[in-house]
Amino acid sequence: MPRPQATPEQKRAARRAILAAAAALYRESGLTDISARAIAARAEVSVGTLYTHFASVVEILQALWQKPVAQVSAELEAIAAATPNPEARLRALLRHYAQFALANPAVYRGAFLHVRAEPLPKDARMSPEATAMHRLLTEAIRAGQGQGELVTGNPEILAQVLWAGIHGVLALPQNLDRVALNPAQGQLEPMIDLLMRGLAATKSN
Repeated sequence: MPRPQATPEQKRAARRAILAAAAALYRESGLTDISARAIAARAEVSVGTLYTHFASVVEILQALWQKPVAQVSAELEAIAAATPNPEARLRALLRHYAQFALANPAVYRGAFLHVRAEPLPKDARMSPEATAMHRLLTEAIRAGQGQGELVTGNPEILAQVLWAGIHGVLALPQNLDRVALNPAQGQLEPMIDLLMRGLAATKSN
């Protein structure tokens, strides 16, 4: 006799249970022990049920991070819109990105620090402009260049340099946790100052 088909509510409940199980496993041991079988066991569903909702474990983890990443992207958009001065806008964007990372360490590790065993093929990668952070930094740099306040150069490359600088401050203590480095919190403002000094246009007398 065929198994009764799950109702829409049962499907939603199973999806929620899978996501909750993956989140719990990630909190407990990072990526180390996350597998389809482990998630299914924690969620009390079959592996087959898991794969009816998600194509892979990677897709499950991406679903966990999607909402908070969308939220911080919206916050960055609001900051950019409310900060007309390009230099102040850049500082505010870098600072908020860092504050998000510090306030949401699990999300930041998963969404921004996760390194794949094999890199994605080029045709599967999104454009940097598809990310709010890169696009907003680029727009602010372009505006500052137009006002003569920031150095000349490719705004997209300069935006990546800024992002890499603040990302590095956040990532280094986590990636090299065997080294007694100073916490990221105390390094953020010095790094932002350093980055902005490097971006400032030289004033002629």
